[in-house]
Amino acid sequence: MLWPGETARFTFRITNKTNGPIHCTGRFDVIAYGTRVNVGDIWTPHVFKIADEGSIPVRVDLEARGSTDVTVVPRIPQRYGGYALIADLGPLGRAFAATLVRAVKPDGGRVQYPTYALDLPWPFEMSEAVAVLFQKLGVKGCRMEAGYYPTTASDFQERQVDFNQRLEWAWKHQITVLLTVESGGAPMPLGRPRPWLSPDDVMLDTKSDYAWLPELDGDFRKWCALIAGSYGWPKGPVNAMELWNEPWEGISISGWGADMMRYRDLYTSMAEGIEDARRTTGVKVLIGGACSSTNTRDKLFCDGSDRFLKWLDFVSIHYQPLAADPALEKMWVNRRSPYGPVRVWDTESWIANSEDRVAGVIASMRAQGQSRTAGIYHGNVYTPEVLQDRPRLGIVQAWSPAAAVAATQKFLGQRPFERILFRNGLPWVFVFGPRPADTRDVSSRGRARAPSPDDGTVVVLGDLGAIYERNRTLFRQITGLKNLPYVAAARQALAALPPDAPEATRKALEAALDAAFVVRGASLILEDGGREFVLYDFYGNPLPARGGKIVVPLNGQGYFLRTRGRPGSFTRLLRAIERGRIEGYVPVEIIAHDLLAPIEDHPTLRLTLTNVLNRRVAGSLTAHLGNLVLAPGRERVILAPHETRDVRLQVRGGRSVPSNTYVLNAQFDAGADGMATHQEPLHVNVIARRT
Repeated sequence: MLWPGETARFTFRITNKTNGPIHCTGRFDVIAYGTRVNVGDIWTPHVFKIADEGSIPVRVDLEARGSTDVTVVPRIPQRYGGYALIADLGPLGRAFAATLVRAVKPDGGRVQYPTYALDLPWPFEMSEAVAVLFQKLGVKGCRMEAGYYPTTASDFQERQVDFNQRLEWAWKHQITVLLTVESGGAPMPLGRPRPWLSPDDVMLDTKSDYAWLPELDGDFRKWCALIAGSYGWPKGPVNAMELWNEPWEGISISGWGADMMRYRDLYTSMAEGIEDARRTTGVKVLIGGACSSTNTRDKLFCDGSDRFLKWLDFVSIHYQPLAADPALEKMWVNRRSPYGPVRVWDTESWIANSEDRVAGVIASMRAQGQSRTAGIYHGNVYTPEVLQDRPRLGIVQAWSPAAAVAATQKFLGQRPFERILFRNGLPWVFVFGPRPADTRDVSSRGRARAPSPDDGTVVVLGDLGAIYERNRTLFRQITGLKNLPYVAAARQALAALPPDAPEATRKALEAALDAAFVVRGASLILEDGGREFVLYDFYGNPLPARGGKIVVPLNGQGYFLRTRGRPGSFTRLLRAIERGRIEGYVPVEIIAHDLLAPIEDHPTLRLTLTNVLNRRVAGSLTAHLGNLVLAPGRERVILAPHETRDVRLQVRGGRSVPSNTYVLNAQFDAGADGMATHQEPLHVNVIARRT
């Protein structure tokens, strides 16, 4: 992990696995690379080559079964992104050797409640090198497993050594820690984990329940007080504790199989232990859970009371894309507590698993009201390896998404989300204000400097449908004008599929249609304010303006816009965006509504039109509805910037059909601004009144 200007030295051990000597001249190639995930498949990053960046020659002379160490100092470009070292020994072949990133240098300092956190690895993978990487990336928060083990056990202190070491590494490298508390080997009923039973009461090979014996709950409270009191903020890195990872009802991936009553008992013990630590040591440690808003409601509020509200400082959620509903829960939002309203912390929604998705995912999560985000599976950011124990020594390799994480931390970080600039149009423009004063460097007098109003950041994203399921998004029908032939071809291929086609074939064509919709070839063009405004890609690389104009590509990737900090510049940047020229979108969204009266009663067809552009759009609307006659058949419509308007067309002729299905074909021709089309089967939506 390199900051600007830094160099790297790599030592590789090359082993001859053959029975003969090796004498050859080889090289280590430096290759700039990136990763991307396919639309609709968030889990699998695909590596692609960006450019060759030179090579380092090496000489290898090895006896049979011998080994040698080779040290290389590659020249890594100053451009932010991912780089791979590939060993090439000629006729002996090529092999992956290492990966690294160059990334923007972050802002330093500890933060009590980071807005972004990344998971630490499993304890057996953990070394201080991971904490060093977090600090170099500017990642100031993490989720870490903590296993309860009775404090009365003779080997308790011995078991705590490694756990305490991990917390000390976190504190040293300015990382605050959310502890996810689970079982650490505490005695259980039957003396073993309990899986599901067959109808014949035989234990099945399923996930099991690791919840400990109820008589240990008092000691569990003591353990929580000990951990929070010893390592709680501000004396240590622990800022929050939650009970169990994904404690779903019935069975869980993380060893929870007990019922919600048992969960409430354990949660009470944890909360009371943390309260004990707050009173006796003055620490500020949050209490929370339970990995989804539904699970939290089921477990803590199932009886209709607010008994647990005082102990819900944060609700952790997993995989609720565009559905972070706790931010709208009035009881939680309006909670009165020294620790404020219930915070919404996303602790595991791994949907940004390639670097091109990071800025858009994190910005949109923050816009949903999440005060802490995850978004990225840590294994796609770094790979740790432990080389030795006692003392623990490890190495960490950073993958290309790490550079995007660093850029997002640098440009967003603790900056508060303020608003979406275009409330009823495209592109998505997320506005983040300046960093709060307590996250900035202190002045020479030891006082926190006031935040600059021109320290804000704007994230521009052309199409949310590239990073979320399209049907969850607003303006889901809007694509790029250059996309239209690809969308038409994908729809035609899907429509031609026979009903008995293999499911895999159908899913592949549906995925192709989703991919065809992702906007391409569109742009936001704005004045650069006399070089006052700067555009950055998702790695943090500045992109040059041309002729006094900044051209922001509008696609499924997030781009950063910032200023050079002159007084009033951020306000001028927002004004320039509002006045910018948006090109390449289908200009109008058409939403059709079912008919609300029988055909013979000549009902009205209601079409809702939205101008997604920031300028006036005028065009001609035409519509055909099955075998029905609509009036008027063509209508001139003028829409103000971002205006939504209903247009009503009356059914003047035609007869109802037994299928109650009438295919709509609507078209809005805006001339030079482009064409919008919409096709959808509509119905007469009437409930017959019966006596």
